[in-house]
Amino acid sequence: MEVPMGIFSKLFGTKDSTPAIKDYSFIADIAAFITDNDSEVVSKLRECANDPWAYAEKNASRYLQRGVVVSDREANDIDDICWIGMIDELEENGYLFPCDYSEEVENIIWGLSQLKNYSLIESYTDDFKADDDDDAEAFVHKLNSTLKGACVCMIDIDSDSYELVIASLDVYKKISAIAKNNGYCLLYTSPSPR
Repeated sequence: MEVPMGIFSKLFGTKDSTPAIKDYSFIADIAAFITDNDSEVVSKLRECANDPWAYAEKNASRYLQRGVVVSDREANDIDDICWIGMIDELEENGYLFPCDYSEEVENIIWGLSQLKNYSLIESYTDDFKADDDDDAEAFVHKLNSTLKGACVCMIDIDSDSYELVIASLDVYKKISAIAKNNGYCLLYTSPSPR
């Protein structure tokens, strides 16, 4: 009688050597919260999560703008391909404003005002007095200290640029936890969220 190999591996502890495939659907989950389920964004990021390399090749020119040569798979980390894909989709669809750490405050306010969910903070920015000497992080910190129920948070890409998104505090708590559980960081620069 022939015994299936699965029984032997259970009896003798032989382990399956197939590497586990990481689930990248968290990028679509984060974007769904930020965009209030914008179907175009979520759909593209589900595509990225399901087949990161095919998505990256389809969007190679966008990655190249960030210095990522998609065809060189050995030099690229698939985790970064997915994280950058999320950032680019959020930016392209009006939910993220990228700025340099030394960006002028006036430009940051303008950039935030172009985001689709600006209404979450609009009433607070009208009378907000910013110090023109502030860098992006200091400005966001001061702005967040005046906001109620919302925040401007920064998606960390291990760079001196800031990828800014606007979110309600409830959404921030959810996306921050999802990011942290997957080895990433979303920064909220203010006293602890109210």
